[in-house]
Amino acid sequence: MAIKRQRAFPHLLTNGTRGIHRRLTLDMQSGASQSIEVDWSDDRGATFNAAQTVALGASGNGWPTLWRLGIARDRVYRLTWTDPGNTALMGVFLDLEPVRS
Repeated sequence: MAIKRQRAFPHLLTNGTRGIHRRLTLDMQSGASQSIEVDWSDDRGATFNAAQTVALGASGNGWPTLWRLGIARDRVYRLTWTDPGNTALMGVFLDLEPVRS
């Protein structure tokens, strides 16, 4: 039976200034060719944009990456995936560049 998994992350703040979200990289282990949905909210989690689907690839460790994610003052990322097999989310890395605004 497939299990739905969801992981939301804390607010990413840049001291009241905007920040450029250049790259989001996932460190995941999967048992088969799977995909994961990544969406985010720029209004403190009240609403989320349409999810982007990212392929995890074949079995083993993968580093799926999303590029050019826009600018925000306060962003919340959320990951969702459904799979009957074994998966492990080992880390998420974000390249965030604060800008003057």
